[in-house]
Amino acid sequence: MTALLIAEHENAELKESSHRALSAVTALGAPVHILIAGLHARPAAEAAAQLIGVEKVLLADHPLYEHQLAEPMAELVLSLSASYNAFVAPATAPAKKPHASHCGTTGCDAGLRRD
Repeated sequence: MTALLIAEHENAELKESSHRALSAVTALGAPVHILIAGLHARPAAEAAAQLIGVEKVLLADHPLYEHQLAEPMAELVLSLSASYNAFVAPATAPAKKPHASHCGTTGCDAGLRRD
């Protein structure tokens, strides 16, 4: 089971909430890939690549993701969904929006798991 962590960041660095989410998902023992989506976000991706437990970093560096709006993020995550068994995001309002948007457009009823 490979998990995708949808990171929160400020383009130049990862937010602490992403570090906490990584700690939680690595406890599952699954390989972890991290998604960094933003504009000029390579520094955050490089920082993520240095973290213990991260197998792979996916960087989506494009103006579409500059403000990490729910709809573009949901479409991006959906496009990656076939490759992952689990999706993890920090338990913050910005991180939850893409999940709600995805469920609104696809009609999923899985809901969100919260710690």
